[in-house]
Amino acid sequence: MYIYERIIHSIIPETVKRILFLIMIAGVCFTMNAQQWKPVSNTDKFNFRIDTAVYISNIIAVDSSALQAGDSVFYLNRIVTSIPGISYEKLYNQPQFLERTMTQKPGGVYLFSDPGSFRIQTLAGLNASWLFDSVANITAQVTSKSFEQVLTQWDSVKTITLSNSEIIRISKDHGIIQFPLLGTNHTYFLEGIDGRNFGVHVPGFREIFNFQVGDVFQYRDLYAQYGSGDGGVSLVKQTILSRDSSSAGYTYGLKESIMRWNRDPIVGYEWDTIHYFYPDNSEVFIDSAMHFANINPQGLVRNPPIDFPVTAAAIMSIYPDTGSTVSRQMGEELDNHSLFSFGGGDTLISGMSYIYTDKYTVGLGRVINKVGIFETYSEEILIGYVKNGNTTGIVYPDDFLLEKVRELKADEIRIYPNPVTDNLVVEISSLPGKTILSVMNAQGQELLQSKITDRKSNIDLSTFPAGVYLVRIMNGKTVQIRKVVKE
Repeated sequence: MYIYERIIHSIIPETVKRILFLIMIAGVCFTMNAQQWKPVSNTDKFNFRIDTAVYISNIIAVDSSALQAGDSVFYLNRIVTSIPGISYEKLYNQPQFLERTMTQKPGGVYLFSDPGSFRIQTLAGLNASWLFDSVANITAQVTSKSFEQVLTQWDSVKTITLSNSEIIRISKDHGIIQFPLLGTNHTYFLEGIDGRNFGVHVPGFREIFNFQVGDVFQYRDLYAQYGSGDGGVSLVKQTILSRDSSSAGYTYGLKESIMRWNRDPIVGYEWDTIHYFYPDNSEVFIDSAMHFANINPQGLVRNPPIDFPVTAAAIMSIYPDTGSTVSRQMGEELDNHSLFSFGGGDTLISGMSYIYTDKYTVGLGRVINKVGIFETYSEEILIGYVKNGNTTGIVYPDDFLLEKVRELKADEIRIYPNPVTDNLVVEISSLPGKTILSVMNAQGQELLQSKITDRKSNIDLSTFPAGVYLVRIMNGKTVQIRKVVKE
């Protein structure tokens, strides 16, 4: 084949080559013009960015379709929007800039409706015009045709100029690539198409839960029941030992190191025996269209754990996190309070007494989960991880989890008055764990022992004879000793 190509190249004159090249280009253009122009296809997701956003702000997709009076009707996905002037309510099931429905008519005519109404004629030739919006009395005209790169691919493009000077641009293979936020100075631009691997791809389940063997994830779990004073803290470390990927999702073999202890949720005092667990198990992550990691931006995300007595939810936000990492988040962390639907309508009411935050980050999985219902609160946070051998944040050794037994520093302790007559005050700025106070005589004999449960404690020395005493404060492996004079 190579020799044949060399012979052809040597015997064909340069002029003939140019003619063949022009014929090839004409053939490509003819092939493209033979294809059907369509604003959006019913099989892909179209990622748009409004000019005020740094990342994808809107995704347009077809949820379902139907045949009505001989026309194909496509129902577009909806979002949650704010109500102007009302901060505590939002509206669900709202249209995006292409309305709720797209009806395909003969001759490349598309009607967009509910609640607005406008018409796009995708097959209209240069200088052709039509009534774009009958209510606003806006006309449209094809003002230019070009052949240019769209999302790195060459394509035919038509520019449609509206009578209010706003611009719509549509390409034959990729659909709408520019659309105005009608009545404003803002514009939506097509940045990518999921399903065709063109342009900006919005990460979903497959990217978020894409762990590798050797990855390590360090979590801190907190549980608090303020009414009863119960609570607990766990440090959970997971190491990925094996990985199995299938069409359904991912299965990972895990080694876990878990350290758990009780914690008073009101004063923060921690007590009782530390419990260690070293289970070897696996986790299975199942992909689905409704998985949190696949919901479109501004979509409604239900929160089943607090689905009583009303439906609880939050709004999905997708944004670039540190560096080029992309995160999906809904709830309190983005000043997006939990939302509740009453009576099955489209109005959502903010629930200020409820806490709900879920955050998923590419390659890290779920990194934040917070749920608060009345006096109950739980919090799971990824505090550190190891990827490709590099450690980010805090990752504890399996056999020595430092958060629980960190050193109690000298400047965290204040003992007064000194000399003391009756009551000795002991102040500790923080209680990192089980803390024991002992009072000893000058010979080191223990005369009194007390468990410290508050950051400020009173020790009664009124019955002690005058003299010099030693106050010993023990916390884990840390010991602090102070000399006190009793008058």
